[in-house]
Amino acid sequence: MTANVEKAQATTSTDRIEKRVVLPAPRSRVWRAISSAAEFGSWFRMNLDGAFAEGATIRGRVTAPGYEHVTLDMMVERIDPERYFSYRWHPYAIDPAVDYSTEPTTLVEFTLEDTEGAPPSRLSNPGLIGSRSRAGPRRSA
Repeated sequence: MTANVEKAQATTSTDRIEKRVVLPAPRSRVWRAISSAAEFGSWFRMNLDGAFAEGATIRGRVTAPGYEHVTLDMMVERIDPERYFSYRWHPYAIDPAVDYSTEPTTLVEFTLEDTEGAPPSRLSNPGLIGSRSRAGPRRSA
């Protein structure tokens, strides 16, 4: 796998992390990995209840060691088959005693684009760098 990491410049309204990865796999396979809730959950260490559907919220539980107590809600914003998938979530919602529903969410976008040899995936997290939550801001190195 070849990976190019690009950090987008902060704007006046939001921060953004962008990672571009070229995967040596057919676009249909990459799409299945990000658009199937079961495969997505396996990839990102979570068990999701249900299927992704545009406009729907899917709930899950993190399976990464030390975070098994964390549940999450993913609000699916848009699905454009084999091209674009986006959702919103609360990335720092780790305290089960706290209601995070009124706090801002982070938008995560997957965009598949054609390149020579393989379709790259672009993962964007607008607002992630400067996001604040009860856990405080998290900065990328």
